[in-house]
Amino acid sequence: MPDIFQDSLTEKIGLPEVEVLLATLNGAEFIGQFLQSLSEQKAVKIHLRISDDGSTDQTIDIIQSFRDRFESLEIACGPKEGPCNNFLFLINRSTHQFMALADQDDIWHSDHLSNSIERMKSYLNKPVLSYSSVLEISQSKRQVWPNNEQQPNLVNSIFENSARGCTIVLNDKTRDLINLHQPKKAVMHDWWIYLLVQFCGVVVFSSKPEVDYRLHGNNFVGARKRWLSRALTFIKGSSNPEWPPRSQLIELLDNYAGYLDSEKHLIVLEVAQILTSSRKERLFWLMRNKIKLRKSWVEDLAVKIRILTLK
Repeated sequence: MPDIFQDSLTEKIGLPEVEVLLATLNGAEFIGQFLQSLSEQKAVKIHLRISDDGSTDQTIDIIQSFRDRFESLEIACGPKEGPCNNFLFLINRSTHQFMALADQDDIWHSDHLSNSIERMKSYLNKPVLSYSSVLEISQSKRQVWPNNEQQPNLVNSIFENSARGCTIVLNDKTRDLINLHQPKKAVMHDWWIYLLVQFCGVVVFSSKPEVDYRLHGNNFVGARKRWLSRALTFIKGSSNPEWPPRSQLIELLDNYAGYLDSEKHLIVLEVAQILTSSRKERLFWLMRNKIKLRKSWVEDLAVKIRILTLK
């Protein structure tokens, strides 16, 4: 009679090991569903690494109840400086070849990690980042974001983050790249990492959603505003945390120039200079480069207006 335990053990030998980096703060309402979906991931071994920024609800108790579902589980006290620094804190302490960023309120499809690693396999000698579309779910609708099948160009990645953080999977060379510099003015951790790998490594993408992203009032980056309100926010600039991206470009140039090939270096340098040039030069640049800075035509127009009105 076959040894069922031994067969099960044999199946796990050789599976890729993934550190899932989960930043938490008072996530008791949803985190159980996320952890259930994490425990159901196929063809990987999971090491769960948690940085908690001071939860006062049942978040930690719920996490502890899942302890036996994973290869290992560690909980650390986070820096209490918001989600951006919480995730960078986790990345800095990771040790495995593969890392996946996770939000406490999403639901992962069972093949998210295995598919991500498969997409990355051809590029493991370089910094590589994999991300996918998400299925946005609210009380009134379900929609795929981003809903295009092509990756954006490099200039677009300066003005818009296409990689939702909860879908990002990294390799160890990307971790080493991230850890070279702690950004002081990153808009958000996922945009900073996406921008960094777009210019210094390889980005791979799946248009098929691998994560259910719940839109609710407690999302740090919650449901996107109505298009008119969002466009006006871009034009005003002052209340929009995504604008301007100049500081991210300067940090990229100052700390990663040696990782940029000549073409990418010129793109970053050109955009950084344009954003501080005269209005006339900015107008000529926009007319000469007839590319979309953001995927939505309304947001693209609003961002271009903002560029022209910068002082």
